[in-house]
Amino acid sequence: MEILAKVEHNSSRRKNGLYASKPIPALWLVALPEKADSVMSALSSHLDGLILWLETARGQVPSHEVRMLEVNTREVNLKDGKYHVRKDQLRLPSQYESRFDELLQMGYPWLNLSCFGVYDGFLIVAVEVPTLPDVTPFRSSLQQLTSVNISGPQSIVCDAAWAVDSVLTIEYRTPNLPRASTPLISCAELAP
Repeated sequence: MEILAKVEHNSSRRKNGLYASKPIPALWLVALPEKADSVMSALSSHLDGLILWLETARGQVPSHEVRMLEVNTREVNLKDGKYHVRKDQLRLPSQYESRFDELLQMGYPWLNLSCFGVYDGFLIVAVEVPTLPDVTPFRSSLQQLTSVNISGPQSIVCDAAWAVDSVLTIEYRTPNLPRASTPLISCAELAP
C-alpha cells in the first residue's frame, strides 16, 4: 500500500461523547494494491487500509486480530452514550465479508469503518450503516460507489490503553429462550 496524501480536516463534535473531544488526526489517503480485488475481499482491503492508517496516526496498534460489529447510531444507549451489544454479535472478518459486500452493493452513499478499541485482545471494528431518514440507497441504473470512511478510537479509548469500555458495552446475556413446558396430561388420558 502506498500513502498518497495527507488531508487536514476539522470535524464536528457531538456532546453525547460519540466523537473525540480532541482534534482528530489528519486523514491519510491510501492507495490499495491493484490486485486487491482479485486476491483480497473488499472488507480485507478496507481493514488493511484502516490498520495502516491507525499505525500512521496512532503508532503501534495493540492487536491485529479483528472482530467485526455492525451498528447504527440509533443503537446508542442514551443513558450512558455507549453501544450495547451481545458478545455473539462479534464476528470474524471472514464471517462478515459477505454482509459487507451486500452493504456495498446496496448503494449507500457511505459506510463508516471505525476502530472502537480493544476487547479481550481483539481489535473491535464497527461498520456503521446510514440510518438517517434522508439517506437512502441509490436506486439508479448507474452503479454508484459507496464511500467507506475510516476512523480510529476516541482519545478517551486510546488514553485507557485502547480499552473499549468507555464506548462499548459487551453483554453476555443469552437470547430469551422459551421455557420448556410440560403439557398437562390428565390421568384419564393415560388409562388404556
